Amino acid sequence: MGKGRQSIPAGDRIIIEMPGGGGLGNAKGRDPKKVENDLLNGYISELKAKEDYGYSS
Repeated sequence: MGKGRQSIPAGDRIIIEMPGGGGLGNAKGRDPKKVENDLLNGYISELKAKEDYGYSS
């Protein structure tokens, strides 16, 4: 076996989690409270919150 090809025994399940996507709609229209929550949780930096979402604290 190698990267990209795996054997899954009959009856077993597999969960594949992929990284996020590009989003939907204009980022600057996002609810500021949600942007703030992402910032507080470390999902985005202060710079990206300002540049991408137009967020200011």
